[in-house]
Amino acid sequence: FLASLFAPIVFILISPKTCVFHHFVNLTILNAFLFLIFYFLIISKSLIKFKFNSRYNFVLILIFFVFFTFQEITKVNLKKNSESHIQYRNEFNLVTKKIESNYKIKDIGLLTFETDLIVWSIMKNIKYLDLNISIFTPKKDFMIEEDIFSVFKKLGLNEVSFDLFIKNQKSSWRYINQHITKFVYYKYSANSLFTYKNSNDFEKDEIEHIKKTHLLLQQQQMIPKFELERLKSEFKKFDGNLIFPEVILLNKTDEFLNNKNLNLDGYCNIFNGKVFVMYFKDDGKSCNNQ
Repeated sequence: FLASLFAPIVFILISPKTCVFHHFVNLTILNAFLFLIFYFLIISKSLIKFKFNSRYNFVLILIFFVFFTFQEITKVNLKKNSESHIQYRNEFNLVTKKIESNYKIKDIGLLTFETDLIVWSIMKNIKYLDLNISIFTPKKDFMIEEDIFSVFKKLGLNEVSFDLFIKNQKSSWRYINQHITKFVYYKYSANSLFTYKNSNDFEKDEIEHIKKTHLLLQQQQMIPKFELERLKSEFKKFDGNLIFPEVILLNKTDEFLNNKNLNLDGYCNIFNGKVFVMYFKDDGKSCNNQ
């Protein structure tokens, strides 16, 4: 327990950077919890003169594991049995099977914003990914930004869609836009200790929220107004060479996507479900086989 208290201090002294400091806090809380349990047992044993043998120890450990295992199984079953999750998994299986049955994965390119599909593609050794999650790639920030600009241009998405993709959004307890966050990771973390470039260039309600955010909370993402304007400006100016992939797979629930106005000339609609919509490049063979 004492070691978990001193560990973050030592880490701060010798490390130039950190972004997930809350894990130190979690470890300290866990150790404090275990410390109190063990200390309670030791005191109880001394005061009550209760003799613990291997059988009692086994029973206590078993109760402990059964309790927490039951809790975790309940959480998993709640998600697993939800209608939306079942629909998502069913369609995920359908679209991935269609891709594998029509293409050699190692020879094609895929455009998708969907995290699970990006992970699936990496595990299947896909040759090209138009977008990749920041923690899965060594690309620098400007390269990832250009990948995003390129994808929006390929799909024919306008500035309104791009604004929805990057704007600061408030969830139940924090500000985070899951669309842009997975491509920039903790770059725009914001709390009462720090913000991107120590900026205060936020909306009034955003500033008030930042001031109330605990300094150990790194999982909140807020982009300053000057950075939002820079990204919008870079998007407008982007004129890079566009290389179109064989497969485009989109999540229809993403609010920044306007599926009716997508520029998909040269593609045919292969799948259109409640969650996913998928297009194959019309090479005269892939589309005709559907």
